[in-house]
Amino acid sequence: MWLVKGILVGLGVFILGSLVYVGYHLRPIEPEKATGLSAITALTLYDYRWWVALVATVALACWYFQKK
Repeated sequence: MWLVKGILVGLGVFILGSLVYVGYHLRPIEPEKATGLSAITALTLYDYRWWVALVATVALACWYFQKK
């Protein structure tokens, strides 16, 4: 059960962190302008730090719930 809780909590924290990260780096948002999908994927899917953060967040959450 600790594995399921760890994965779900880790993914939840990671998703919230990703939204904050992408929102921060795409500022300032100006009216009448659009942000392309390539900018969002460049900040997330094509960045190795994003994948490292995913693995680290899920691993730390699983470790936390295993110890508890």
